[in-house]
Amino acid sequence: MATTATATITEIETEKLEEKEQDPYFGQQPEPRVSVASDTPASKYLTRARKILRIYDECKIGGLGQAMATAVEVAEILKNENVATIRKIETSMVEENLRAKARKPKIEITLVPGEFAKVVSDFRRRKVIELFESKVGMKGKLDKTSLEEMKLGEAFHTRPDRLEEASKFLSDCKTPIELPDFIRYASFLIDPVLFETKFKEAVAQLSAKKEN
Repeated sequence: MATTATATITEIETEKLEEKEQDPYFGQQPEPRVSVASDTPASKYLTRARKILRIYDECKIGGLGQAMATAVEVAEILKNENVATIRKIETSMVEENLRAKARKPKIEITLVPGEFAKVVSDFRRRKVIELFESKVGMKGKLDKTSLEEMKLGEAFHTRPDRLEEASKFLSDCKTPIELPDFIRYASFLIDPVLFETKFKEAVAQLSAKKEN
């Protein structure tokens, strides 16, 4: 389980390696499961779990021994945020050491996307809100023409399939656009596996346009 904790802590370093070796904008899609460790707080696993739920139709949270409590905490936080719904909880006993015949309890919690699963969260949501507020000023609303002029898809290097989803969502939106719909629209355009450095560059670019 210590290996899992290290992988979580070094997620930023892994992203930097992926950025050098593969696509310049997007990292690899994560496996749809999160294995937690007892010596790592639940908060360390939330970003990965949210990313998985934006991509897949389910996410499995697993914990062994004392880490079971952490797995439950992660699931509860996501449920309370309406990011996920708990579909199934399974417990079992597994052999940890064949020689000593040691057995430990194990839990696996299956989550499915909740109401806000496909919406950007945490740092990315704050930056999206800042972009909206800087654009609308005191009006609090944004017309579709002004939104399209922002060229969010270009800034965030959005792939064609997500551009199509965003366009369909926008066509169904009432005008003018208010903040909740702006966040959902931006969430279609911001790929879950977009590198954080590229996200920050896009935000800086969009902010500079506003200042100019």
